[in-house]
Amino acid sequence: MKKFYYNLFLALMVCVSSVQAQVSITCGDAGSALTVNSLSLSLYGRSGCTIDYDFTLTGTEIGEYKVKIGNLVVVTLPVTSPGILNFSGTTSTALPCFLISDIFGEIRIITPSGATCILDISSLLPVTLTYFTASEDDGKAVLRWATATELNNEGFFIEHARDGENWQPLGFVAGVGTTNEPQNYDFTVDDLPLGDHYFRLKQVDHDGSSSLSIVANLYMEGPDGPLRIFPNPVQRGQQLNIKGGFDQIEVYSLTGQRVLRIQKADDLSLPQFTDLPSGMYQLRIQRHGKTISEKLIVQ
Repeated sequence: MKKFYYNLFLALMVCVSSVQAQVSITCGDAGSALTVNSLSLSLYGRSGCTIDYDFTLTGTEIGEYKVKIGNLVVVTLPVTSPGILNFSGTTSTALPCFLISDIFGEIRIITPSGATCILDISSLLPVTLTYFTASEDDGKAVLRWATATELNNEGFFIEHARDGENWQPLGFVAGVGTTNEPQNYDFTVDDLPLGDHYFRLKQVDHDGSSSLSIVANLYMEGPDGPLRIFPNPVQRGQQLNIKGGFDQIEVYSLTGQRVLRIQKADDLSLPQFTDLPSGMYQLRIQRHGKTISEKLIVQ
């Protein structure tokens, strides 16, 4: 039975991309020019995008130059006197990164006098990752990811950590090089111990440059599968069913008194609550070295 765990997000659009070459455009009759020295896109919050930028502006007009993606102004470049100015910083947008790089694929520059110019960036973004997930299937960790575009993509190193800090390589999946067509990838990991596991992708270009994806977190349940407790509420004298395996179950009243202990699965073959008063109780379930607390209503 599959159970999905994601770090920081559920079904998020993920993106780690950066412009790999300088691009410039001249805009307006006054001859203003904007050079994109660097531009990178990365995940922000649940579905937004963080934009790190470094622009050089030859400002021939006084006022505010606006840089837009779609209809959204992402940064304003103020010019108080004509000259060559550098602007760098970080901004964020609610637009997912893949919309910026794959669907829009361009930025618009609007001069103070209202002239609008378009700068195409889509061909300069190396790899746009649209998702990266980790799930458990039949005791194995299954990693899946997809790209919207790729530029000089050598491939992906899959990295793993138990603590989210000390990363070790697990394997490599080759990329397709350069393409504007969506690509799907997967990688399966066998024989992982029960507990938390962290995964990330290290994307490598043909020239050796690399970038890291966000981290996907997976809790391995093992062959027992996820824990399921039913029925809840349970009738007095009714049998409680627990699917997923356990080491020990303790039942506590709301006053903190332990009223029942179940130490083996065979104990679940008999009604457990015949002598308990109706009310709310707390189950403390020992499972795979962890304690899980669940509320139980006895009627």
